Amino acid sequence: MLKSFIYKADNKMKKIISILLLAVFFYSCKQTGEPHTVGEHIINEAVYASGEVYPTQYYFLKSPKTAPILRILVKEGEYVSAGDILVVMGSTDETKKIRLASGQVAIAKENANENSAILNEIQAKIDIAQQQYRQDKVSAERYQTLAATKAVSPQEVEDKLLTAEKSLAEVNALQQQYSSTLRRLNDQILISELQLAEVSGQYNDNVIRSNISGKVYSILKEQGETADSYTPILMVGVENTFKLELSIDERDISKITTGQKVYFESNTYPDRQFKATVFKIDPVMRKESRYFKVEAIINDSIFFYPQSSVEAAIIIREQSKSLMIPFDYLLKKDSVLLPTANKAVAVKTGIRINNLIEIKTGIVAGDIILKPAAQ
Repeated sequence: MLKSFIYKADNKMKKIISILLLAVFFYSCKQTGEPHTVGEHIINEAVYASGEVYPTQYYFLKSPKTAPILRILVKEGEYVSAGDILVVMGSTDETKKIRLASGQVAIAKENANENSAILNEIQAKIDIAQQQYRQDKVSAERYQTLAATKAVSPQEVEDKLLTAEKSLAEVNALQQQYSSTLRRLNDQILISELQLAEVSGQYNDNVIRSNISGKVYSILKEQGETADSYTPILMVGVENTFKLELSIDERDISKITTGQKVYFESNTYPDRQFKATVFKIDPVMRKESRYFKVEAIINDSIFFYPQSSVEAAIIIREQSKSLMIPFDYLLKKDSVLLPTANKAVAVKTGIRINNLIEIKTGIVAGDIILKPAAQ
């Protein structure tokens, strides 16, 4: 009968889990020198791993700097889209600055509008000056005509011409005033927009957006608390697809490949066993723990609780035929006694399962070996 793939021995530090399905009888030796016929056994070998469950895509949202949390705009269980604002950092003073800067931009644009009070006042003066200039010009031209008949003196004509010139100068001066005022008002728009951009940039630095579309699984901080770049504020992840993040001892990582089966148990579902498949192996060891991270996609479709702990067995050999002999038939220097050769023959050993040990080379199925004297 095939045992469970989850190894539950008291010694939790054991890293190699070996499950043995006996294809031949167990042999128990009763006395020194008794022969044993080497036979094949079917074994399943696995590497022990522990870890946690996570959504297949997730992230912990953190503040880019140390600052108080002004507002948390979402609730646990709520769905968000990529780009949504989830948290606002900083203080109410910063939002007030944005409102004030936005108001200054609006005022500047209103003043620069052609119907603004400032420009309308100058335009009204221009209209009056132009009307006065037209009257003075007509008067000067009439006096020039009268001067031809000697009806008015040359001095009167000259006075009228001078008055028309002054009126035209007034029109030109007012038009220049209008243009310079319009430039100044447009410059004020630019200045106020730059100020708004600067304040908004500071605000945007305090706005934290979602990187992915998914579900808010947990909120780890409260409004008013101080957050930093190390402590998560909340966790967002995709829904309904989960993975395992497993820690593998550095001595076992070379045995792991993508596509291997994983059997695991979680405390959130007692007495149930689930399946997963290795899909990613992080090739860089974590120095602080001396472990490697391996990720496996969970094949079962039920809901799993993120960050719940698991114990797992990564299957590295399944239904594999292998030569096994009783361990007490093995000499100290990895050799066995063959009665036909009347001498010890070197063998290469593999895994040990209880009182049986795997023999990879040196002998073959059907060979007879002798139990050595007590070593």
